[in-house]
Amino acid sequence: PGQISVVRMDNEILREVSQALSVAATDCVPRVLQIFLQTSDRWVALLDVTHLELECLGEKVRNCVVKANSSCNEDTAALGALRLMGQVGVPCPQVLGSGQSGDWHWVAMTEATGVPFERQSIEAYTSLGHVVGKLHSHCFTEFGSVGQDGQVAPIIQQIIEREGGGGGGSGGGSLSSCGPFVCWQDMISSVVKANLHVLKQLPWCASSSGIRASTVAEKLEVYFDEQIPVVFSQQQPVVARLLHGDLHMGNIFLDQQQQQTVTALVDCDEAMAAHNEYELMRIELAHFRASGVDDNQKELDSFRSAFFTAYQQHVCLDEGFEARQPFYELTRLFHQCFWVAEKEKRGGDVLQEERDEALLAMLSIIENKENAQ
Repeated sequence: PGQISVVRMDNEILREVSQALSVAATDCVPRVLQIFLQTSDRWVALLDVTHLELECLGEKVRNCVVKANSSCNEDTAALGALRLMGQVGVPCPQVLGSGQSGDWHWVAMTEATGVPFERQSIEAYTSLGHVVGKLHSHCFTEFGSVGQDGQVAPIIQQIIEREGGGGGGSGGGSLSSCGPFVCWQDMISSVVKANLHVLKQLPWCASSSGIRASTVAEKLEVYFDEQIPVVFSQQQPVVARLLHGDLHMGNIFLDQQQQQTVTALVDCDEAMAAHNEYELMRIELAHFRASGVDDNQKELDSFRSAFFTAYQQHVCLDEGFEARQPFYELTRLFHQCFWVAEKEKRGGDVLQEERDEALLAMLSIIENKENAQ
């Protein structure tokens, strides 16, 4: 029954998308070319909109991507971020329109050109450095999420509550919002507090060591209580910059032929006004850290150098950047743990190895800090 209602709602939304985007009245439902994601509360699809005779930036639009969500929070951030990204010269999909159909919020945008970032090269990372530098050059006066109007908005935090008893999955969820924040320390403290709450509720246990998620959460709580005041005590005031929020390889597109030039950044649902180092660590973990025996760390270091050389032509790194990396690495690993928990909550298959990796990676950083002291 859940899937049937989704399909029915899809047709209603598709018809409304067609009517909203077309310059002439139409009751035609666009043809679905590909479904990227479909759950009970969200779907993303590629549509054939040739019949609408749309134009964007002087070119005819044949296909468009439509994202529909039963909650407007993610789509709101994407709308505002895409418009700001376009203003600072960051290649990204162009917004064609947005609206609401019943309880569903939708946004239609042009299809990203190119192919996902897979072939690593000096040229590709030089291009990415320039693109991310342009992105981070847009500044705000407050910290928080990015609203539909491009202004700073409260951040929305998913709080996952564990259903009573044992079992492997997490239970229902509730949303809380807070901010905007005057300073970055307040925002990162709020994010850490919410993530700690999530971690304490997870009934996970690392298979190799037997350590429980709640035990890791207790150690993390002590670590962050000590480190947050220290990390920001001697730093100049942090500038709130425009962040994409999720720059892994799948959200970066390169030109199809040479794969050396960034053609689009996509899926900016987690866009925020925050410290640029929060995003730089996400890039560091996704692109420049050896993850297997076949990885060549020397080559990855050359990619990293190319990226930061280009990046700093647009934004200078704050003093103490290298010293703060372990702190930001831990916050990003926190995010990975949250993602795994959210995947599990939605009924996705989560391997024990995924739980182990999320828990033990965070524990390793804490132990390294304790040994250093």
